[in-house]
Amino acid sequence: MSTYINTLIASLHLLRSNLRRRPWLGVFCGFCLFSLCAPALLYVFTAFRIIGQVPSEQEISNHQNLEAARVYSIDGVLLGTYHIENRTSVSLDSVPDFLIDALLATEDHRFRSHTGIDMMAIFRVIGKTIMLMDESSGGGSTISQQLAKSWYPRIDHSAVGLVVSKFSEMATARIIEHHYSKEEILEMYLNSVSFGEDVYGVQAAALRYFSKTCAQLAPEESALLVGMLKAPTRYHPLHHPIAATARRNTVLAQMVGHGAVRREISDSLSHLPLRTAYNRTTHHEGLAPHFREHLRADLKRWCRRYEEIHRVPLNVYQSGLIITTSIHAGMQTYAEQALKDQLSLLQEKFNQHWEGYNKRAISQGFVDELIDHYGPVGGWIQEGLSRDSIYSRLSRRAAQSAFTWTRTSAAVSVMDSIIMDAFTLQAGLLAMDPESGHIRAWVGGIDHAYSAFDQVKAPRQTGSVFKPILYAAALEQGVDPCIYISNEREIYEEYQDWNPRNSDNFYGGQYSMEGALAHSVNVVSARLIMKTGIQPVLDLAKRMGISRELPPYPAIALGAGDISLLDMVSAFSTLANEGTYKQPRFLLRIEDRKGNILADYSAPNPGTRVLDQQTAIMITEMLQGVIDQGTGRALRKHHQLKLSLAGKTGTTQNQRDGWFIAYHPSLVVGARVGAQDPRIHWRSLRLGQGAATALPIVGYFLQATTDDPEFSFMDQVRFPPLTEEVRQSLDCADFTFPMGMTEFKLWWRARSAADSLRRLGMTVPDSIKQLLQNDWTE
Repeated sequence: MSTYINTLIASLHLLRSNLRRRPWLGVFCGFCLFSLCAPALLYVFTAFRIIGQVPSEQEISNHQNLEAARVYSIDGVLLGTYHIENRTSVSLDSVPDFLIDALLATEDHRFRSHTGIDMMAIFRVIGKTIMLMDESSGGGSTISQQLAKSWYPRIDHSAVGLVVSKFSEMATARIIEHHYSKEEILEMYLNSVSFGEDVYGVQAAALRYFSKTCAQLAPEESALLVGMLKAPTRYHPLHHPIAATARRNTVLAQMVGHGAVRREISDSLSHLPLRTAYNRTTHHEGLAPHFREHLRADLKRWCRRYEEIHRVPLNVYQSGLIITTSIHAGMQTYAEQALKDQLSLLQEKFNQHWEGYNKRAISQGFVDELIDHYGPVGGWIQEGLSRDSIYSRLSRRAAQSAFTWTRTSAAVSVMDSIIMDAFTLQAGLLAMDPESGHIRAWVGGIDHAYSAFDQVKAPRQTGSVFKPILYAAALEQGVDPCIYISNEREIYEEYQDWNPRNSDNFYGGQYSMEGALAHSVNVVSARLIMKTGIQPVLDLAKRMGISRELPPYPAIALGAGDISLLDMVSAFSTLANEGTYKQPRFLLRIEDRKGNILADYSAPNPGTRVLDQQTAIMITEMLQGVIDQGTGRALRKHHQLKLSLAGKTGTTQNQRDGWFIAYHPSLVVGARVGAQDPRIHWRSLRLGQGAATALPIVGYFLQATTDDPEFSFMDQVRFPPLTEEVRQSLDCADFTFPMGMTEFKLWWRARSAADSLRRLGMTVPDSIKQLLQNDWTE
């Protein structure tokens, strides 16, 4: 023993004498000792949380990724997501084996054998990457370390901070390895890692770059995604296709080097061209963006209530909720296409309609309101600038391209952009299942990026589309459906000389209720509300789903009240459902990220009886006349629809808005068309009436829907047959006069022409005199 001690002492004396004679050797030995001990000390300090930020074991075991909420249609189509990080988790079973092999070969080929830290990789980095400056040698971070970095991103990016963060990640990786199996770590990594932009996880990456699920990825696509992990921006396949292809081929070569794939397979894959199907869906894009925005607000309120009741934190953007809605993706697609096709044609006609007119003067009120309330020009008003000066500045200031259906408009001034917006037609469409109350399609506008304002919820005057509620109230008040009501004009002095007029300017004779409703006769509707009373109409409207307060004036008979498309479709659904009101429903089920049901609203809704069944059946019979021979007959003539349909057109004052709502026993669909500012409208009833603007949208939608085999059953479903009692109560002519309606209108034109000629002192032709030989009004 003494011999060993003496030898050690002698060696130390020799080392001391050598260090005194060669000081550089002391420095070298000290550097080597420091290089070996410092990393170990840093690791110990971080592992014991003396320095750095290392999460606790409990935090690691309870960690959950921020995960997007996913919104699905009732037929299983992903409509969109709500997210901070665009992430959708998948199980490891859904990830192709080729992708996993590529990942391990490229990022961590000793993953199965190490415990979170790969010492051989660290020494390789020190020797090759740092000392020999060989960047191609790769990094030393294991998948577990990268997972730790993904979960707990670096905050301090200084040189010292990066070193401390690196050791914190190593310590965190060891904890992760202790709590999770290798398969669990792989799954969590693949669901956490960033692929650039706002994409996190392989499922979101597959959907973004290839428009397919992770399970559907081809080998070369898997290699490309793995290659992107090194630098997602540098190897973005859309922006840098050459670099992305080279990186993909590097991954394939790495797989060959580690025996994960045969060389001939790698070579064949390397020669494939880079093919992507890039699909970046923002909240403006995808199906039903206006509906998703409406749903978002409801979900946020629901999450707050859930937290209050269950004391469990829940966030729409982070908790990975799975939301199932009543929207049918097929119907939604048909609805959006129908609205787009019709509005693009209508806009072209509208532009031609106003060609040559001073649009700036016409839209001045609209422009003035924008100047007063919006944008940076408010400061100019405070400066005391005149309107003309503000207009001049707006005319010189450049704006982004204004909305056009062709998307080819050049950059315009702010003023021109405002005017173009004012003369852009807006529209909404809503489809609803009357039996369940489920919303099937919701199109809130022509383009969500252009205008997020939801036309489905916008209150506007309804015109004659409100009349079925009036007629139902009249029947409920005991008015005989076969009573004949005069078609002569009348001035109502007690209501400020209200003087309703017919849109076709024909007066005379008498209409039954069915005839007046089918031909949308205004003066008859005015007389009918006087007979029924205003309050019963208001009360029934509220029971049928009209949520806004309506003015207590008889003009509501002609649609003077502001009502949303959502409420009007709900009211018509009550008629389709034989008098039972069912509140519109679009949220069916909410699940957590594991599929546990948090809320279920899919149970049948019994609804509320608000209208006598016989009344609803009679109104439906009358409204079938609108489709078969009245203002909605274009649905049969031009769209060739053989369905059992009832419906009503509506045109507001000066053709500001056109409405049309049609219903079938299993579907109610309505549309409204009009400019954003009601002061801008069609000048022609022929062009601006609901039958010309809104009806074609509904017609094209119903055509596409019934052509779909899934909805072929609608051809076989009919309204229930009338009872003998109802049939007899409606058994009367639509119009009474000593001549038929066609002859009456011819006679009316002749009488109007004769009166005009007499006032001018001109001779009335014999042909007109012959038509007037029996003047029944005298």
